[in-house]
Amino acid sequence: MRRLLRIAIPLIGLAALLIPTGTAQAAPRLAVGGGSAIVIDGKGACTMTSVGHDRAGRFVGITAGHCGNIGSRIQLENKTSAGTIGRVVAVDKSVDYAVIALDSAKVYGARNFGGSTIARTGTFPGQGATVCKSGRTTGHTCGPVLSQTRNIGFGYVCGAPGDSGAPVVQGNRLVGMLTGGQYVRIPLTNSEIAIACAHPAIPVFTPMVATKWATIAAALDRSGGPGAGFRPI
Repeated sequence: MRRLLRIAIPLIGLAALLIPTGTAQAAPRLAVGGGSAIVIDGKGACTMTSVGHDRAGRFVGITAGHCGNIGSRIQLENKTSAGTIGRVVAVDKSVDYAVIALDSAKVYGARNFGGSTIARTGTFPGQGATVCKSGRTTGHTCGPVLSQTRNIGFGYVCGAPGDSGAPVVQGNRLVGMLTGGQYVRIPLTNSEIAIACAHPAIPVFTPMVATKWATIAAALDRSGGPGAGFRPI
């Protein structure tokens, strides 16, 4: 009997060592907002326009439509180790927006990000007004509105590849989304060229092209799906 007891005691001690004494800590959630640098399907880089909720209460983000396709995986460029933070669930290539369903277990929406504050939405301003953008590549830069059409605004604001999707703001109002650069005709030729902004301190680039937020919001509402009725955080 004593022999059995002697054998049992070390086994009980080993069992005590194997019994968990606490729970593993979950990874802290990461901030994501208008101006966040994102990676699409592990290769393409773009910028988040804004983060908020749609009419159905879904936690979603908006970016440029040419950045991904339905099902594309989204990661944060500075925290790819966190894995997929969302997936593209809706795309409109003509208006050029994409809706991302975000994982609230991994990220939370931030109103202030990348030098911009997005508290509400607004109307794209008229010629001469100052607008700013926060992009993945060229950061937070500002410049004047040059002209506009019904759906598009043009501004002398620094932009380059990777800035696609960047929020265009006036004050704390989201008024547009950067979607590209304007092509201009080369004199005495039939060629056109768009010059990306190499650095904000070098003022030699063609104007920014931005889709007006009112145009994007109207298209989202017409779709009736993810992103319809979008409101920023």
